[in-house]
Amino acid sequence: MRASLRAGWRCLTVLALALGAGAGVPGTGVAASANGTVHIVTFADRCFDVASGSLANGAAIQQWICTGAANQQFRIEDVGDGQYEIMTFANKCLDVPNGNSGNGVPIQQWTCTGGYNQRFTINPLPDGQVEFRTFSDKCLDVTGFNSQNGARIQQYACTDAYNQRFWIK
Repeated sequence: MRASLRAGWRCLTVLALALGAGAGVPGTGVAASANGTVHIVTFADRCFDVASGSLANGAAIQQWICTGAANQQFRIEDVGDGQYEIMTFANKCLDVPNGNSGNGVPIQQWTCTGGYNQRFTINPLPDGQVEFRTFSDKCLDVTGFNSQNGARIQQYACTDAYNQRFWIK
């Protein structure tokens, strides 16, 4: 009896870990690195990247071959109500410029203001990927299904297409 009880607790512990209990990114089962950062990886096996390692407001968020460089490291901060800020290495937030709700709006980094245009929901998908939704219920999207370095990350109507699915690693 005691052995089966221990085995049962072990199973529950493994299940809790698999479901993300205590994980660095809630609901994804992904633990952040020792410095609290993650990489966001696209369908093309490329990483979200702050263009040219810029520290400036307005710098483009693009995909680039994963190098592990600082400009490809992000912190995902829970701000409550199921919303998150995604912070860059420059301590700035991913931002939908001017709160624009249209399709094709390129994502940039900007000084964190706590504004609605810098808050995202993270929806886990069955295959371990996630989708990021903006304030206008649009998805982050690799422009034009482009698999090359430099393809911009934009907001676009959610289609469940592979260019709107990401891994958090």
